[in-house]
Amino acid sequence: MKVLELIAIQLRQLGADGLCNGECGCGLDDLAPCGDWIGDCVPAMAVKAWHEEGGCETGYVPLVEATDDTA
Repeated sequence: MKVLELIAIQLRQLGADGLCNGECGCGLDDLAPCGDWIGDCVPAMAVKAWHEEGGCETGYVPLVEATDDTA
């Protein structure tokens, strides 16, 4: 088993959809496609971002922010 597969298993157990770091995000099916160091990434939840031009794009927000009931 590869390290990214182990990370994906842990993220699923947390209820996360992927990773993000404030600049970018990625889903569980394609973790770290950029090939960059993921040490600054945190568990993330996928969200849909609608564009004025039409259509939507999947983005990622930190799981803690997405599930914070105090906001």
